[in-house]
Amino acid sequence: MYRHTQPGWTTILSLGTALCVVLILNSVSYSPVAAVVAVVLALTIPLFFNLTVTIDQESLSAVFGIGVFRVRLKVSEIVSTRPVRNKWWYGYGIHGWFGKGWLINISGLDAVELKMKNGMTYWIGTDEPQELNAALQRAMNEAGS
Repeated sequence: MYRHTQPGWTTILSLGTALCVVLILNSVSYSPVAAVVAVVLALTIPLFFNLTVTIDQESLSAVFGIGVFRVRLKVSEIVSTRPVRNKWWYGYGIHGWFGKGWLINISGLDAVELKMKNGMTYWIGTDEPQELNAALQRAMNEAGS
């Protein structure tokens, strides 16, 4: 029904730059701590290099990178959706927002806000908020929400 993958250029560039700096510094003067940091950075990039959002008749799925971190929400549990613009200090990644809900974002400030029946709110980051919102509305109509 809907599938879109957004590259996480901010994540790729920031982690890649940090990895290069650590590798250069470590090549000049070896440090076991720097080596561990390099490994952690190198392993983090595939985990968060993109965000794929998929909507079918039953659920919305948001999957980061190779799929270790993912969120799945039932369409039938969604009360309302609307495109929103996040503040820059909300950040990127997947994290709770002061008990109000969850932010799932890879790059940029655009998102679609989902209000759930249980009172929770999710902000799903996207570079095509109108299309994502329309796909959610179609899925909700088909599910009878």
